[in-house]
Amino acid sequence: MKQADVAWSLVGPFDHRGKNDTSFEPERRIAPSYRDGDRILAWKKTPVYGAAVHVRHLFAMFNMHRNQYRTDHWPSLMSREVGKKDGTCYALTFIRSPREQEVWLMFGLNGMWGHSGGYRSARAPEQGSWDFSGGDVWLNGRRVNPPRWPFKSLPWTGWGKGRIEEAPLTWEGYFFRPPVKIKLRKGLNRVLIRSVFGHWKGDDGQRSWFFCCIPVLWDGIHYREVPGLEYDPRPDAR
Repeated sequence: MKQADVAWSLVGPFDHRGKNDTSFEPERRIAPSYRDGDRILAWKKTPVYGAAVHVRHLFAMFNMHRNQYRTDHWPSLMSREVGKKDGTCYALTFIRSPREQEVWLMFGLNGMWGHSGGYRSARAPEQGSWDFSGGDVWLNGRRVNPPRWPFKSLPWTGWGKGRIEEAPLTWEGYFFRPPVKIKLRKGLNRVLIRSVFGHWKGDDGQRSWFFCCIPVLWDGIHYREVPGLEYDPRPDAR
């Protein structure tokens, strides 16, 4: 599927102070800038392109357990802002649809995770969540509900202590689980993503900080791009 025309504006990182699912002002209003403590955060003037966007690449981290980073090794538009820190970033685009239509949304956060207790990438989400890190997505101001996961989220076992349960991967990767159905209205449709990096107790795991979000046509097996969609990343798009 073509996806190089999918454009986003980014802002962040907001300080979630260890509470990954903290809600910040972009979820309530789209403004040129926001105050976060003693800082002013503005939408980046340069957009990023692609359905999958890295806030910080996995290869910038090398070995987090030993505090070894090389944030300039695989830089992203947000590399300077996020550095080595945790935080919450937001991505925004407006999808212009030529007509009202039902399509499907391929959406994923921070790579692939596992529901075995010690899987390397991350913990699986709890029911009602898109991922365990607190990320989320809204279409025209309404939350896009995640699927009902066909597994349970197990607690972290700790490195080298084995896994609580060995189980095959099923819906853990956004690129092989079924997409979710959404409805685009004719004209502009606002998509807002909360993209989060943060740890939970006992885990300092190495993970990508990224998201993938793209409307698709899907027949149960094959994906195709939705024809006629245009993307405008400007926060003041009309």
